[in-house]
Amino acid sequence: SDLASPDIRAQLQAFAPMQPARALRDTGINAIVLLDSQIDHTTGLLSLREGCPHQVWCTDMVHQDLTTGFPLFNMLSHWNGGLVHHPIAPQQPFTVDACPDLQFTAVPIASNAPPYSPYRDRPLPGHNVALFIENRRNGQTLFYAPGLGEPDETLLPWLQKADCLLIDGTVWQDDELQA
Repeated sequence: SDLASPDIRAQLQAFAPMQPARALRDTGINAIVLLDSQIDHTTGLLSLREGCPHQVWCTDMVHQDLTTGFPLFNMLSHWNGGLVHHPIAPQQPFTVDACPDLQFTAVPIASNAPPYSPYRDRPLPGHNVALFIENRRNGQTLFYAPGLGEPDETLLPWLQKADCLLIDGTVWQDDELQA
């Protein structure tokens, strides 16, 4: 999961494989990859507290924001070990035990840090990342970029290499994407 938004409970209820009914308040979530520390992308983690500990992959910048300005890691530590941080570095491929056939690469994207971050209006590479995901069994690739503020020339090779693009851009005008 990337977007641990406040409506995560409704998302889980709407998708039967994520509710395997193994135990009370159980979920099929085995790994969480956070691509930023925006409040609307992380608040849903609070709803998952009863299922802790959760394995969470994110950059050091995201982890810093979520232990200081919006201290989710600290708050959730009171529920069975809370969130277990697995650091990811931009441009360095990584894997997640829950899906061993997939290789992930975090790609820095231009977008702002959240208001509670000390880096608001001056984000560092790693405050916001996209994911290049490769299925190592069949070679298929996906580029996922939520909250893309401004595409730049460093993204072009990743976009060209991907079989499928999932991009949620920050659009301020109705015709911005066409322009």
